[in-house]
Amino acid sequence: MAVPCISSAGRTSTPSSMRPVLSPRSITARPSTSSFATLNSLPPRKHRITVTLDAPIPVGASTVARWVRDAAAIVRLPSGRITVTSVPPSISRQMNRRYRRRDRPTNVLSFRYDPPVDGCIGELIICPAVIRAEAGRRVVAWTKFLLQHGSIHLLGLDHQSDAEQRRWSRYEQRFAS
Repeated sequence: MAVPCISSAGRTSTPSSMRPVLSPRSITARPSTSSFATLNSLPPRKHRITVTLDAPIPVGASTVARWVRDAAAIVRLPSGRITVTSVPPSISRQMNRRYRRRDRPTNVLSFRYDPPVDGCIGELIICPAVIRAEAGRRVVAWTKFLLQHGSIHLLGLDHQSDAEQRRWSRYEQRFAS
């Protein structure tokens, strides 16, 4: 079985094993081409987005799926499934400590599957409590930004070098347009 890779730290691990045992609400968005892809003349890509809400977020699961699908098309992620899971701070902290060696909850973690596992190209783990604390009144916009940010990490990119930062900035500009 392939092992997922956390882009921001470059270490391999299996994030699904850290999931809490809860009865999540979830939605699966059907594969479709992105409206952003059409607007920006990108080749259509098909992404199936599965959203699992283990912690409450300020928007619906279908909105999260649309944001991630659109971001995946803009950054030209390969076709496949992407899972998005919202978790409470305790789980975020546990995962951040395990995969990034930082003992605190974080807003978003990106796990890239290379090669894909059963059609899944990656996972985004978000912590709404951290996002709310960081965002103040702009929680919806900050949530969208972090999901887009995490989608760029699913490409295997980081933003450490000047060249990566320039490429990263180009993607963020496309998200804003």
